[in-house]
Amino acid sequence: MTSAVLISSSEDRGTNIRASLGDTGLTIHRQYSSTSAFLAALPTMSDEVDLVVIDQGVEPINEWDLAREISMRFPALPTAVVLDSPTQSDYARAMDANIRSVIAYPLEFEDVQQKIQSALAWGQTVLLGMKGGFS
Repeated sequence: MTSAVLISSSEDRGTNIRASLGDTGLTIHRQYSSTSAFLAALPTMSDEVDLVVIDQGVEPINEWDLAREISMRFPALPTAVVLDSPTQSDYARAMDANIRSVIAYPLEFEDVQQKIQSALAWGQTVLLGMKGGFS
């Protein structure tokens, strides 16, 4: 079973994102409304979580800096970001922040499923490589 953590400062939007992620078979381990609460809990949950999903507009650390922080602490833990109408600039910022998937809001099942699977596959590949599993 794969699990994720969601960081969303909007309760309604977070509920919508949780439901869409659940439809793809992903279990939401926990939802945080602030980035500081999430960062405080991150060291204790890294083995239990396969993906971090960051909603736009999180505070006090924005989604880009939060993703960078996660990738520095846990390089094999993939992140996805949910954005309203992502632009080319958003995709470039996501690449710079080591974000594995950009998901457009409102969410569509096929898009969410494909991007979540891609992020999870990337994470598994990195873990395999870190364990010396490549020949």
